[in-house]
Parts: sequence; structure tokens; C-alpha cells
Amino acid sequence: MEGADSTKAIKLPGSSGDGQKRNKIKAIFFDLYGTLFISEAGDIASSVEKKDNSFFYKTFKICGIKDFENNNDINKFLNLFYSAILKKHKIEKENGNATPEIDIRDIWQETLNNFGISKSNYEIEKIAVIYESLINKTWPMPGLKNILNFISKKGIPMGIISNAQFYSEYLFEAHLKKSPLTLGFIKSLCYYSYNKKVAKPGKAMFEEALSEIKKEKKIISDEILYVGNDMLNDIKPASLSGMKTCLFAGDKRSLRLRTGHEETKNITPDYVITELCMLKDILS
Repeated sequence: MEGADSTKAIKLPGSSGDGQKRNKIKAIFFDLYGTLFISEAGDIASSVEKKDNSFFYKTFKICGIKDFENNNDINKFLNLFYSAILKKHKIEKENGNATPEIDIRDIWQETLNNFGISKSNYEIEKIAVIYESLINKTWPMPGLKNILNFISKKGIPMGIISNAQFYSEYLFEAHLKKSPLTLGFIKSLCYYSYNKKVAKPGKAMFEEALSEIKKEKKIISDEILYVGNDMLNDIKPASLSGMKTCLFAGDKRSLRLRTGHEETKNITPDYVITELCMLKDILS
């Protein structure tokens, strides 16, 4: 919780650089879901996989779409919606993208078109936002505003590398009444999977972020701390990219330890924290 500044981050033995002189942290990147924001689904991927037609029904009712009057129509829409996601993933993987990401707006547009329903880009975005707000409620992680203010005042560049959709950035405005830029995030250092067409645990966003921050700030990989809640999607690619890593273990529903997972068995985070305020110990 905020105010618990005496709590210390846990430095793990066996982590990268353990026992060696460590470079000062000069920049920090965050994951979004399960790290900066509590997510009812645990993360954004869970909401994409939660096949419950009642959320589609409620969304259509709120948006005034009256083309789906019975359960069979809703079920058909649901099946086509998720089939469209799987199809796009399959095509991308066949083209060499091992960790593809979709833009959810494309899925909504395509599926509605299959029912002869045409909507403007603005209407599609409104529908997508309402559906997400119903299926995946979010809250700011305790201490979020405090730690972002602390980092910003220290002049440490902040960025985001997250599996996310177009609406994910709205979480800051919705919960903190400020844009990411106003809170101290640098626009060129914010990477969201939907507009990169690639998701974590792929390293593509990490590598692009490293290239950009080296060019802009002359900061190299082991001077950067990446904070995330997932050993596979966050800690592994950040570690393999050369960043220092911090596992956020402050939310049980979203913590992904991936115990026994083959791809994470030799991966150890540099730090573990259970409250965001514990970052002050690492960055001071």
C-alpha cells in the first residue's frame, strides 16, 4: 500500500549480475495488466478467451444493436468472433510470426459485417470499449499514482511494453484522470502489441524499445529495469533482451509464476516486489 516506503524489494540470488557491480537503473519499462492495473480477468488475453455470450448480449443492448434477438444468433456471433481471432493468428504464424497479435477492432468489424451490419470506425471502437469494460473490469494497482510521481520526479524515463489493445491506454485517464504522457511516460517508449502485430513473450517489442531508448537517451539494456507479473511473458523476454527484471507479485489473480514451465526454468528475476512502492528501494 502507499506509504509503506520502508518495505524493501527482494534481490534474488542467482539473478543476472548477482554478486557483481551493477549499473544504476536509468530507465524503467512496465507491463500494464496485472502490474500497473488490477484486471478482473488477470490479463488481457484471458478476456479474449472468455467465451460467454451474455457479455455480447449486454454490449449489443447498450449500443442499441437489435439484430441479435435470440440466443442462437448470439452464439453464432460468438463462434464467428473467436474463429476470426484464431484464423488471423494461424495466418500470421504461417507467415513466420510466432507470437501474433490481432487488433480487436478488425475482429469486431469483420464479424459484424458477416451479419450485414456496417459500423463506422468510431462506433466499432465504442462497441469494443463497452465489451471490454463488461468482460474485464480494472482498477489501479495500490500505490500506482504515488510511484509514477516518484519516478517522474527523479527524471527517470518511463515506457510501456505490454500485450494490449487500443483501449488499454485509456486506463490511465479512466483511473488516474491523467494521460500516460502527463504521468511521465514517453510516447516513443510505449509499445502495445495490437499496433505492433506481435505479442509477448516474443522479444520484438523489447528489441525495438532498446533500440529506441539507446538512440534517444543513450541508455543501454542493463541500465533498464522491466517490471511485470508474468515469468513467461514479461521476465523471460526482458531478461533475454539484457534488461534487469522485477517480478511484481502483488496481485494473486494475475501473478504468473509458470512453475514447471520449460521456457522459464532457467529464468530468475533480479528483484521481486509485492507492492509498487518497493520500486523506490530499487531506484534510490
